[in-house]
Amino acid sequence: MTPDPGAPASPGFWREALANSAWLSADRLVRGVFGLAVMIGIGRFLGPERYGQYSYAVAFVAIFTAFGSLANEGIIIRGLVRGERAAETTLGSAGVLRAVGGLAGMAFAVGMACLLPRARAELGLIAIIAAGLLLQPFDL
Repeated sequence: MTPDPGAPASPGFWREALANSAWLSADRLVRGVFGLAVMIGIGRFLGPERYGQYSYAVAFVAIFTAFGSLANEGIIIRGLVRGERAAETTLGSAGVLRAVGGLAGMAFAVGMACLLPRARAELGLIAIIAAGLLLQPFDL
């Protein structure tokens, strides 16, 4: 028997929704604080000139991160909720797509860095940062 969509939600539902929202908010807050602390530490360690080079390389690679998200989260969630296929099939396909997309993103980032004179000076740093795109399947 399916629940009536017009029926009011139970108090347990609202408690769970509030608890989940609190956990998600706390996660974002903790990640933000640690991310800020790490960036401050990197900036102090590298100094202004090398931090600028690092920021350039990160921004350059960020342009190509869209390749890594070929398996859109909305599509994955919809597939899991609808249950059209087994969860293992959906997640496995999404992981393969992300791996291929990460590899393509890394290849494009390094390839474009080889072609552009300003980026060529930072090629090693761009290649190291772009290697992080290969880890995107694990963020599934």
